[in-house]
Amino acid sequence: RADAAAARGAVPMLTWEPWDPAGGAAQPAYAPAAVARGDHDAYVRAFARQVRAWGGVLALRPFHEQDADHYPWGVGVGGTTAEDLVAAWRHVRALFAEEGADVVWVWSVNVHAPGGAAYAPLYPGDDAVDWVGLDGYNAGDALPWGGWRSPEELLGPSLDDLEELTDRPVLLTEVASAEQGGDKAAWVGDLLDLASDRGLAGVVWFDLDKEADWRLASPPEAARALGAAVADVGTAPLPVPERLGER
Repeated sequence: RADAAAARGAVPMLTWEPWDPAGGAAQPAYAPAAVARGDHDAYVRAFARQVRAWGGVLALRPFHEQDADHYPWGVGVGGTTAEDLVAAWRHVRALFAEEGADVVWVWSVNVHAPGGAAYAPLYPGDDAVDWVGLDGYNAGDALPWGGWRSPEELLGPSLDDLEELTDRPVLLTEVASAEQGGDKAAWVGDLLDLASDRGLAGVVWFDLDKEADWRLASPPEAARALGAAVADVGTAPLPVPERLGER
């Protein structure tokens, strides 16, 4: 799959989740503290060697949305602290370095929501992060949370905090809109305007029919709006770190 993405001129981004998806809310065996103390070093090292052998540019997004409590590695779940998450992040990165592997390190959080944690205590530091990502969904009337929110209402306050936290490139690592409750095509256009105005490094659309139908092709007008918006605002190369540039 990484080869297929690279062949299309794209940078593959892998979301790396430490858990058993069938294992319930709290999973001590996979908790960030367990990662930090080395319980999974053999697995991490083996994967790092695979990345090194592949040799291309890979963006790696571990422990995503760690400010929220909807994954077992989230801060506060099972006693996990911000210090645990920072230690786990830095430990994984150190293992990659020891194995002679490197990636674009993507640290990403969820948009601010009730019960969510502050971003700053979770941030591993500019020396350990290349890109900063933000996830956010406009649920509209399709789901019992959120309500219809414009891209600025949904993403703006969180982007403000991330821009104060670091000068690292910021991108939307998961974003989508439901159809119910508003004009999805207009929402897509507004999203690209926001990305352009904010100087975001990229936008990753969550193109799945899951809790709601997030797909761009539903309705078709949304996909056409994306094409028109990209044509209007233009594109730019991703800010891949110079140390990976020769790949």
